Amino acid sequence: VVSIVMYVLQSVSLYSIAKRRGIHHPWLAWIPFANVWLLGSISDRYKLRKYGYDPELRRTLLILSVVGSGGSVLINSFNLYNNTIRYGSLEMVPILLLLMVALAVLGITIAQTVYKMKAYYDLYASCKPKLAVLFLVLGIVTPAGPFLLYSCCDSDEGMPVKPQE
Repeated sequence: VVSIVMYVLQSVSLYSIAKRRGIHHPWLAWIPFANVWLLGSISDRYKLRKYGYDPELRRTLLILSVVGSGGSVLINSFNLYNNTIRYGSLEMVPILLLLMVALAVLGITIAQTVYKMKAYYDLYASCKPKLAVLFLVLGIVTPAGPFLLYSCCDSDEGMPVKPQE
């Protein structure tokens, strides 16, 4: 129940921030994998306005999420096969292959976490720039992330003004 409440709070927050910023399809906040695209889009919009470039963090986050999840599914499938069909008898080659896939998934997960933290920092900096570092640290070391995100729903203190066209 707590996980559902946290997911809903995070989705509502991302949705409202994306909608206010004029990002297309803010409803993606409710869809797994698509919500990291939306988080990256919010970060990209901030970087574009503040520094004049689009780092395309949205694509990087989506690719890392899909590939990392695919690798995890592969590892779990192999473990399920080994435990149910073969009754625990492993040869050396599959063990090494499994170890290489596990290390690759670990690397992808670490990269995804780093890029996600960059995106959250940009989001916090665009909403409450004086509290961005504090919010990021609290979001990392406590389960307060969705609440911190929700506190940013109505704030654009750090968002640069859209340049005139």
